[in-house]
Amino acid sequence: MTKRAFIIGVGLLASIISQSAIASPPVDPDQKAAQIQEIAEFLGVPAKNVNIECPQNTFKIEGQGDDKNLNICLRYQDNQKRCEVTVTGLDPAPAQYNISVDIRETIRSPSDRWHTIMQIHSFPDSGEKWRCPPLSVEVEKQHFRAYSRWDESAISKTSGNNCTEAGSSIQAREVLKNIPVRYNSWQSFQLNMRATPSKSGQIQLKINQSSSKLLNGGNVYNDKRAPFLKLGVYKPAGWSRPEIQSGQPVCVSYKNFKMASSKK
Repeated sequence: MTKRAFIIGVGLLASIISQSAIASPPVDPDQKAAQIQEIAEFLGVPAKNVNIECPQNTFKIEGQGDDKNLNICLRYQDNQKRCEVTVTGLDPAPAQYNISVDIRETIRSPSDRWHTIMQIHSFPDSGEKWRCPPLSVEVEKQHFRAYSRWDESAISKTSGNNCTEAGSSIQAREVLKNIPVRYNSWQSFQLNMRATPSKSGQIQLKINQSSSKLLNGGNVYNDKRAPFLKLGVYKPAGWSRPEIQSGQPVCVSYKNFKMASSKK
């Protein structure tokens, strides 16, 4: 596995609040509160557990009945790296996480540059920098892949990319790869995770009928605060010329979301 596959990017995680492009209009507080409430009701979680990291507002609840979904897009012209919804409410590790969601990638990207569609992320402790996420589910070359990262150290030792670069105390492994994206079709994702930085951890990810092995060992960082979930598009690798020329955004939809957490 290449080092690039594990590295989310140089200095990309300085804050869970995305950086606004100069052209992005200011977000009205009342409008954002209403958006958070709508998304929270759709996901079935308290509004206090939801945050939106998408100053360009390229997201919406759409559809009716069984097809009602949260659609999230990222466009080149917005000069943003992400449009994501953050969901807190997981228990601090060690804990059991069970997360399921149906995901639909709606536009076939002409690029080989990857982007994430779901993450388990982590708040750094005092003295630590933001690091690459403990779990990232990504799309590259029209296929899904997923990586797991962990660190038993009380304070992660990182440099440069704050991920798995040489000299870092963060370890990583592949969870799943080469699962074809069926564009404009719903695909089911199920994550079962005994979250802990120690050897007693377990993680298994299933996409449709393709399942990873049950991977034993660490799978989160040794942090005081609980991890959190992110749904949406994060595109640290930038935009390729074919993507820019096509004018197409990257759009992903989510429905049938369930998240359960319990202390272990």
